[in-house]
Amino acid sequence: MNDRQRRIYEAALRTLNFIIAYFNELKDYPVVAPMKDELTAATGTLNDLGADKVTKTGASRDSTLHRGDARDYLTDLMQNITDMWRRIAPKTGGDVNKFRMPRGGDQDILATAESYAEQVEPLKTEFTKRAFKTDFIETLQAAINDFSQTVNESDAARRERVGTNAAIETPVKTCKMLIGDFDPIVKMHFRDNPQVLAEWLVASHIQRAPKTGGNPQTQPS
Repeated sequence: MNDRQRRIYEAALRTLNFIIAYFNELKDYPVVAPMKDELTAATGTLNDLGADKVTKTGASRDSTLHRGDARDYLTDLMQNITDMWRRIAPKTGGDVNKFRMPRGGDQDILATAESYAEQVEPLKTEFTKRAFKTDFIETLQAAINDFSQTVNESDAARRERVGTNAAIETPVKTCKMLIGDFDPIVKMHFRDNPQVLAEWLVASHIQRAPKTGGNPQTQPS
């Protein structure tokens, strides 16, 4: 939840606790029981979605970290090929720019890495003569596959997190609406009980966002 959603959720929980505490006095009004049930459901949904978001955020963070490690490993392998080819090309009459490192994003890296694996195959002997292991192409392909998988997992985790964020907004709106719907009923019923009214005002109050920005002005002395 963002800060606004959390403030509404917390007010909804306080409101629900108040309604439960004074339910026996309010239950004869036909709208109160179904409104209480709806608020119970909405706050329960928000609780579940909040926990779900924490889980998805953690999964997304983990996949992002793995994605970065896999990207670094793959680009290191590609850079090794590029650097060695610059020494090989002048001796074999090859194009020194045959293996150019990508400058774009992750999809560009993957496409370029696939091109490296394909184009280096006929040149394998030239590389293994210069300290590359005989399975360096297989190692490169495995790194491509691993990075591709982490990209897909990271993107999926991000989509799930965005979906959870969107799902939170509906019960938040329901909670805010129900707090407003309860307000005149409670105030009317307890109009002669200032102590309970004070409890209600505290319970149903949705805190404002803290003010940010701007330097406090100093008062002249």
